[in-house]
Amino acid sequence: MSKIKDAQRDFILSQAIDLFFKKSITSVTISEIAKEVGIGEATMYRYFGTKQNLVTECATKLSQEVFSKFFLDDSGNNGYEKLLGFYQNYLLIYKFHSSYYRFISDFDAFMFNEEEVNLEAYEKGIDEFKKEFIGFYEEGIQDGSVRKLDDIESFYYASTHSLLGLCKKLSSKKNILHSDSVVDHEKEIAELINMFGYYLRG
Repeated sequence: MSKIKDAQRDFILSQAIDLFFKKSITSVTISEIAKEVGIGEATMYRYFGTKQNLVTECATKLSQEVFSKFFLDDSGNNGYEKLLGFYQNYLLIYKFHSSYYRFISDFDAFMFNEEEVNLEAYEKGIDEFKKEFIGFYEEGIQDGSVRKLDDIESFYYASTHSLLGLCKKLSSKKNILHSDSVVDHEKEIAELINMFGYYLRG
């Protein structure tokens, strides 16, 4: 694919993401995105084939952007501090880019009802987060700042799924229970991070 086509494809994805942020994945149509971008609907289908493919590419692009912006900083004196910083990025995203969590929540719901969608590229991007976490953990084992766990991969998924689930819920901006409106959401996320940090400390 030429650089011009690559740039156009990236522009389409950016515009689609903006529309998904403003509305929802299910409510935005291919024709609406085409109109926003200024191209024909047939061209949209030529690029992406289906709406499912377009949505998946948007999710992949977003995860790559979030990883590059928030997770590539490995500042910290030891593995433990880097792991804590890794978790704290979830809070930073909530504070400065909560639309990402709303998109992921919408994406999960959309994909749940779809069949035969290729998520390989998306999953490959998500794996970058795990690789970084495992690297920090191994560094922490070496420098003695982190305690040895029987199954670090299971702990990674349990802790990050918990954090992601909480952040998705809180970013919805819909208070269902009275407690949803009286608890400081950022402190709630920070408390969960502190629990994981306490468990990991060597």
